[in-house]
Amino acid sequence: MDKRENPIQKGKLRLEAISEYRSEIYGISIFWILLFHMREHTKFEIFDGIPVLHYLQEVVKRGNMGVDVFLFISGICLYFSFVKNQDILAFMKKRISRIMYPLLFTSVPLWLAYLVFHKITIWGLINRISLVQF
Repeated sequence: MDKRENPIQKGKLRLEAISEYRSEIYGISIFWILLFHMREHTKFEIFDGIPVLHYLQEVVKRGNMGVDVFLFISGICLYFSFVKNQDILAFMKKRISRIMYPLLFTSVPLWLAYLVFHKITIWGLINRISLVQF
């Protein structure tokens, strides 16, 4: 088991702890978003009829805040990643390589299918591949 420092030291939250516990925070925020969408799209009150869980129902209703938490944690983790090595070129290469390969393997086949079936123009394809039009 890994040794992690206490996230609260001397009565203050250590910002580094957010980066250390990011997987757990990501998981909670994703679960929060999933519950929110399940509640919204199925019109199913997840904790309806259970009085003890009434407060949890109120939290689930605000599941769109899970997206804010997810993006906030992503930003903090990017900051700590950049602070470790402040070479902007290396940082950008690393980030672009992590984004471009999944983008090429998932989106380009879809865009090419759109091009073949005339649902997109060549100019639209170029805009989407270059991420000018998202």
